[in-house]
Amino acid sequence: IDGGNTRLIDFDDCGSGWFMYDFAAGISFMEDHQQVPALREAWLDGYQRVRRLSPADIVEIDSFVLMRRMALLAWAGSHAHTDQARAVAPHYASGSAALAEAYLGRF
Repeated sequence: IDGGNTRLIDFDDCGSGWFMYDFAAGISFMEDHQQVPALREAWLDGYQRVRRLSPADIVEIDSFVLMRRMALLAWAGSHAHTDQARAVAPHYASGSAALAEAYLGRF
């Protein structure tokens, strides 16, 4: 709850794999949004109030974000007939390429 606004988090795709993937699932379809770094820091802060994360855990978050983005890109391609896939279609492939280039540029 933020003032008079309520926002929901869909945990449907969380908890089924490595726990760092949960952040990636939580930012689905907005991985390249300018607020993601702040969301990531807030998520890490909240997570580490319950369980400490190693530097190795934290460094892999971006790997899971990119993996999730590629999975969603594949989903959009295989579900091109749906309204949601059509809504992201104009920019999702190019945004995915830019995200991948930024990620790979770190290595």
